[in-house]
Amino acid sequence: MRISTKGRYGTRAMLTLAANYDEGLMAAEQIARAQKLSLKYLESLLSSLKAAGLIVSKLGTRGGYTLSRSPTEISLFDILIPLEETLDIVRCTEDGDDCDRNGICSTQQVWKEIRDAVEDMLRKTTLADLLEKQKILDQIGGSVGTTGSESSR
Repeated sequence: MRISTKGRYGTRAMLTLAANYDEGLMAAEQIARAQKLSLKYLESLLSSLKAAGLIVSKLGTRGGYTLSRSPTEISLFDILIPLEETLDIVRCTEDGDDCDRNGICSTQQVWKEIRDAVEDMLRKTTLADLLEKQKILDQIGGSVGTTGSESSR
């Protein structure tokens, strides 16, 4: 499994919203600037996240975006599912009919176990958890995540 730029940048945008959750709405331009993202690309990510019910928006001069619920209630899994096509590491775990060895292949079970372990970790990790990690990084001199200086590895 490889997380695409959609997943990584969407997560970073959500972190920016989480960091500002108690401050109200943020304009898309503010999020884009904080994360050093193209506004057009960010808007497509925000559209997907809004359709998934993770953010809400308000139009107008005082409009913007905010999380639909607390950062403690939104997991990485919640964010990545609407942005990524799949979290499977191989196609045969996504659709068993795609493989003529479905049900008789020992490696297929291993791939499923890996997928399930990754999914479990993504479900357990919330935006609040990531904000806590960010605070620690900021204290030791890092500036990853909410400021937009994360490398795009």
